[in-house]
Amino acid sequence: MAANTDKIVIGALAHVDAGKTTLAECLLYKTNAIRKAGRVDHKDAFLDFNKLEKDKGITIYNKEARFEYKGREYIYIDTPGHNDFRYERNRSLRILDAAILIVSAIDRNTGDSKPLFDSITRQQIPVFIFVNKMDISYDEEDVIMDRLKEHISPNCIKVSQIGELLESGLIEDINRSLVTKEIVPVIFGSALKDINVDMLLDSLDRYLKPKAYQEVLNAYVYRIANIGRDRFAYVKVLSGTLENKTAFDADNKINEMYSVSGNNYTSIQKADQNDVVAVKGLKDCKVGTYLPSMVNELETDDSYTNILLTEGNRFTIFNKIKVLNDEMPELNIRLINDNLYINVKGELQKEIVLKTLKERFGLDTELGIEEKEEELFEEEIVEEEKDEHYTYSRMNVSDEEVKRIFNNTFNPKERILPSNQKKAKEAKETVYEPSRELLYLIDGYNLMHYDEKLDELSKTDFHDAREKIINMVCDFAGYVNAQCILVFDAYKNSDYVSRVSEHDNITLVYTKTRQTADEYIERKSKELSKEYRVIVVTSDALEQLRVFSYGAGRMSSREFFERYERLRKDNKRVEYKPNRPFSELKSLLLEEESE
Repeated sequence: MAANTDKIVIGALAHVDAGKTTLAECLLYKTNAIRKAGRVDHKDAFLDFNKLEKDKGITIYNKEARFEYKGREYIYIDTPGHNDFRYERNRSLRILDAAILIVSAIDRNTGDSKPLFDSITRQQIPVFIFVNKMDISYDEEDVIMDRLKEHISPNCIKVSQIGELLESGLIEDINRSLVTKEIVPVIFGSALKDINVDMLLDSLDRYLKPKAYQEVLNAYVYRIANIGRDRFAYVKVLSGTLENKTAFDADNKINEMYSVSGNNYTSIQKADQNDVVAVKGLKDCKVGTYLPSMVNELETDDSYTNILLTEGNRFTIFNKIKVLNDEMPELNIRLINDNLYINVKGELQKEIVLKTLKERFGLDTELGIEEKEEELFEEEIVEEEKDEHYTYSRMNVSDEEVKRIFNNTFNPKERILPSNQKKAKEAKETVYEPSRELLYLIDGYNLMHYDEKLDELSKTDFHDAREKIINMVCDFAGYVNAQCILVFDAYKNSDYVSRVSEHDNITLVYTKTRQTADEYIERKSKELSKEYRVIVVTSDALEQLRVFSYGAGRMSSREFFERYERLRKDNKRVEYKPNRPFSELKSLLLEEESE
């Protein structure tokens, strides 16, 4: 029997003072999740329970809340509004099923919300715009709607018009139209005065549908929080069921699992698909870790470099505060030449970081911006392949010895022997590991619809647009030393079997009837990753998440076009020689009709 998956994860995004937390309080109060609606200015908001958030009157960290409406459970993610905390906000986008973009009716510069709308669009998340503070607005709905259409999307419509579009047949698949932003529903109201919040809830209930249950477990760690001595990993169950006491390897076992709402933690034994829970016991996981594979995406950025000026032993301090790298990877705290460095994105984040260092770690210090110097990074020891946090030191020994010592200290599972011992061991045994061939698995129609010119051409001459995509991928293959598999789906065609053929220097695949390219690529990326180093080219956010959990790399359609243009500019063509004959590859790519 399938698990209960009637859950929707929704998130609220807005700029500071648009009323995001006030809307959360109203939604929770109306659905009886809380007894009293708090206010940010009264410092009693249900979701702003962190001391720093109360002091500043803003949201700094992603928070989870739960409420039920008409028999469905909603997990509500309240996100930071200030741009200094955009990395924290953007992490929430990886787990949302839908978003509420809150726009203040009294803010006439509506274009400020466009970057948030674009971020939601890139993740292919349905979005509802809630125009807040209509009770004190100087402008009428039609005036604001014109601004929304001009600055955010020309497809903005009042939510009351969706029913007419469905009845007229202009919209056939409401979910697809929401994802592609063919329609962007707008609700006008006031969170503080509870105006049209019911309309927002009804719209979420009517137009959002949970995904069908899938048996295979796939989960994503979207944030880490250290609360006292406890380390919590907050996990979105993308598919399957996550159970308490599950062990992923010798060092990572779920010891406790909690359902979270605000600052309330309720012990549970399992979490079904689409749930968000907090777990304890995962020692090695970081933000961006997938379960059960334990594959990790590391988010670091050196756009700002600040030196941490403080008294005391820098190595001791570094080991104390580096836990912040788990919670906020963008800080990228590191030790270089006896100096502590930390990335800060703006004055507000700088203030918050300094207060955190003082209150949590007793460090009364300051951050001073220091210009980057080339020689500063000459002695860096970076182990990128293991996705470890960067650790640095300065020793009067060789670079090889430094790397060995630090690897054995921070990654004792894979010890590196001194060169003399290594040579002695290699003399006794030689292990050969065959190099895996690089393979690009490319979603053809995703590329076609990403490019505006090709998308327009496909509406008048579909076959010509497809030929242009094929020719472009053939040209791309001439620049990269890799196998290129271009996939087109035959979902709407009848009596199609899976077809695989050679075309110039690439391989063409047409899927079988009732099979989308997404389904094919997801299945084959898992199978081919055992034989090849696979890179999947698609801008489908859900598909990217799934293939990454199988060990495949990802490249968006935008990145593909950008790389293609760079390769054409360099014009350095290569002759690709596959390691295995086409007949063997074809057998791996063909789909059995009985499946």
